[in-house]
Amino acid sequence: MTEASSGASEEDRRLAPDPENGSGAEEKGPLKGERSSSKKDVRRKKGGKKAERPFWQETIILVVLVLAINFVVQTFVARPFVIPSESMEPTLHGCFGCTGDRVLVDRMVYRFEDPRPGDVVVFVSPQSWVHNSRDLRRPKRDESTLGSVVDGLKWLGRLVRLLPPDENYIVKRVIATGGQTVACDPEHGLTVDGRPLDEPYLDNDVLGQNPKGDRAKNPCLSPDYFPGPEYNPAEDEFRSFGPFKVPPGRLWVMGDNRINSTDSRSHTYHFPGSGGSPNIEMGTVPVGNVVGKVRVIIYPASRWGVVHAPEILR
Repeated sequence: MTEASSGASEEDRRLAPDPENGSGAEEKGPLKGERSSSKKDVRRKKGGKKAERPFWQETIILVVLVLAINFVVQTFVARPFVIPSESMEPTLHGCFGCTGDRVLVDRMVYRFEDPRPGDVVVFVSPQSWVHNSRDLRRPKRDESTLGSVVDGLKWLGRLVRLLPPDENYIVKRVIATGGQTVACDPEHGLTVDGRPLDEPYLDNDVLGQNPKGDRAKNPCLSPDYFPGPEYNPAEDEFRSFGPFKVPPGRLWVMGDNRINSTDSRSHTYHFPGSGGSPNIEMGTVPVGNVVGKVRVIIYPASRWGVVHAPEILR
């Protein structure tokens, strides 16, 4: 009786709520779920905030990201090019051994419209143009081990658009498009569909005023003219060409520097096996070869400006 009246039994005392722990169970260690939770807590305490990557890893990630963005932009949006020759003077400046203009080419515009007369375009040279184009000279390949390493680095640079592509790119102005007829004679000058052209971009120097003969407004040069700044064609060499009807899906292109540009005039007559007979297919450029439209000169700073594409058909 004494034990019964004295209070709770020993077992009751073991099950009684612990005023400190708030638990009625005897502490025999955490249950399975509690152990898992406590391990996570320990890991959090040990780890603190998320571990930072080493500097070299962050650098690699940053470089890869920049290259990826550069690749996407140059492939689909805009791309810089260097003008290699004087064939587009005075609109675009370039020459061998000098600092040519750097231009930005819009790669989006011709996804929504076709090239038009007056546009200045960059295009991949047709295969028939490669054999006699001044713009397409390449250095002899170095066959040594060092040369192979350099070639590999150049390939990588071209892949990520840090170096110019290993293709024959040319810049000219569109004069006529598929279905239009281009012709030239001393009386009417250059015409498209019988309409004379308004070409404000041509230099004012004409034959006789420029002793070097590297700029002339009259485009009716003999098909066997010799392009070059030291050549000054005689009056009787300003002869007619055409009329030529431009095939569908192709472009008749010419340089603004009319007597120092190897363009559709020359390639219509000069191609492998031509024998001097004109072939308009050989002299024109497929629209599919066009890379984009030249928009602005971005370098050097003294020549910053927009490259205009006026309506040349009167």
